[in-house]
Amino acid sequence: MKSGTPLVLLLAGVAVFAAGCLGDRPSAGGDVSGQPSTAVGLESAPAVPSPDLDGMEPAVRRRLDELRQAVLRQPRSARAWGSYGKVLHAQSLHEAAIETYRRAAELAPEDERWSYFLGDALAIEGSDPEAAIAAFERTLELRPEYPPAHLRLGQVHAAAGDPARAETAFREALRLRPTLAPARLGLGQALLAQGKLDEALTVLEEAARRAPETAAVHFSLSRAYRLSGRRDDARRSAELAQRVSGVDFYDDPLLAEVEREVVSSSALLARARDRLEAGEAGGALTDLDRAVRSRPEDPDVHQLRGAALAELGRADAAADALERALELDPARHPLYAQAVLLELQAGDPRAAWEMAQAGLAVTPEDRELRALRARALLAGGHLETAAEEFAALAAGGPVDAWLYDEWGTAEARLGQFEPAILRFQQALALEPENTLVLFHLGLALEGAGRTVEAIEMYRRAQSLEPSPLVQGRLDLLVGAR
Repeated sequence: MKSGTPLVLLLAGVAVFAAGCLGDRPSAGGDVSGQPSTAVGLESAPAVPSPDLDGMEPAVRRRLDELRQAVLRQPRSARAWGSYGKVLHAQSLHEAAIETYRRAAELAPEDERWSYFLGDALAIEGSDPEAAIAAFERTLELRPEYPPAHLRLGQVHAAAGDPARAETAFREALRLRPTLAPARLGLGQALLAQGKLDEALTVLEEAARRAPETAAVHFSLSRAYRLSGRRDDARRSAELAQRVSGVDFYDDPLLAEVEREVVSSSALLARARDRLEAGEAGGALTDLDRAVRSRPEDPDVHQLRGAALAELGRADAAADALERALELDPARHPLYAQAVLLELQAGDPRAAWEMAQAGLAVTPEDRELRALRARALLAGGHLETAAEEFAALAAGGPVDAWLYDEWGTAEARLGQFEPAILRFQQALALEPENTLVLFHLGLALEGAGRTVEAIEMYRRAQSLEPSPLVQGRLDLLVGAR
């Protein structure tokens, strides 16, 4: 399973790059309860953070209490401190996580995980960029070839207003992993901040080619175009940035340990949405499988599970998930059509018909659901009923080419070739280069004994999109003549 960290989450709490500096919030120098912390040393007994958990789900409170008790029982165990820190971190309790990671790093200074997690929590918390930089630098002393650590170091330098050092870190991240998309974006932004406009444009244009669905790339590219006087390009990039919503997930095996410790179902749901937008359906499904155990009656969870399963090609399971969402909230009208299509894709026309019926019971005038019900009837072999349904829809208003095509298919399978030919011609009037309709028209013409016209249709289809199936019909008919 590919794990990843979205760029928007990594930058949360960090000032916008162009601002050049962080806010002046005081450092969290004590226990999260507000009490001063004991000076940290191997012989000291630092207070174990106990953050306010009011409003958190019972599962979160139980997990954090168990881990805190483990630290109290084993105050010299780096693993106990670090495990507690990871769960705090995963629930966005960053100030408390920082204290636990510091102690874990003191107890096990050669374990790069604790300095890396400390740097990440500090970077997100945002009040002490120098401490975050020091933590990432310590990680790189222990593991110099780890690309995400160079990336995170560059992001903190950038947020702290040091684009030159950020550039160095981003270049090293890309040297180690040329596909690391956030590092390419960061490099382009760092070059832009230093006035290296031509080089920034080259880097950002490459970033846009590699990550076309990432809004931040297009926003930065728009700014670069604007500074270079390319107003039209700047406008196009800005418009594109408004249309896309993708975020960059990337492999970070170390931070994946933290991500696996998300307990809150709300956080799992939010992360699943981000992952789906980024095309990470597998990771989204992992989060949603966990969320559904905590929130089995939440239609949002089931709806998102359906979307993730559909992206993974698991149509049958996706349909089941959407049907469960509809059981919990029958008013989610768009889901009925999605579920019908998934049932058809899964090869279950009876289930598709039943889902269409259920949707029409809620919205009886929904023409899309009526059309899909007719499609389910056709797929199930109820040809006459399907043809009647298609005819009623066409009489009630404009229809798409696919409906004429399937109506013609029903009539052709009933042996009604001349009416079928008319339907396929009506479909072609709407989509003249639809090769499937051309093929179907050829078959209907063959059935009607109009061989010369059938050959013409097959040749048109073959010229648009060569197909062994179409070529086979051509060879058969031309050879017979």
